[in-house]
Amino acid sequence: MRLFLVRHGEALPKTADPLQPLSPDGKRCAFLAADALLRAGARPVTLLHSEKTRAVQTAAIISCELPGHPPAQLRKGLAPEDPVDGWAMEAALARTDMVLVGHMPFLPRLASLLVAKDRERAQFAFETGGVLCLERIDYGAWVVRFLFAPSLASTSGNGVST
Repeated sequence: MRLFLVRHGEALPKTADPLQPLSPDGKRCAFLAADALLRAGARPVTLLHSEKTRAVQTAAIISCELPGHPPAQLRKGLAPEDPVDGWAMEAALARTDMVLVGHMPFLPRLASLLVAKDRERAQFAFETGGVLCLERIDYGAWVVRFLFAPSLASTSGNGVST
């Protein structure tokens, strides 16, 4: 089972829009995140996102781009400061690939808890639109398969549309 942790795309500042929807670059990064998931062969049944507009929009873009168009579903508990322990348990019990679209510092805390058994121990850098792929292996241990950073992606000839 693979768990894909996706940080939402860049949002507009609150001064421009209090709901903070995705900026044009945020939309581009969401498409790049979807492309990274496609290239990894992701076929999640579960695609969950927080209630914040930027996460909702990022998840919608990913849903449209993935095979089978897994429905993007709102889930409480994915806000920036929410506890991660329940999510670690849910991931441990999951049988199919899962995508979580969330925020800092929630995502690196969850990754740290799964990989290092300490939510504060490991450090994972999530750019906006970044993807961290974790895979559960024997005996419930988790390993990092890849970390995708949109700033390192080439946008020429990769089939990403905006």
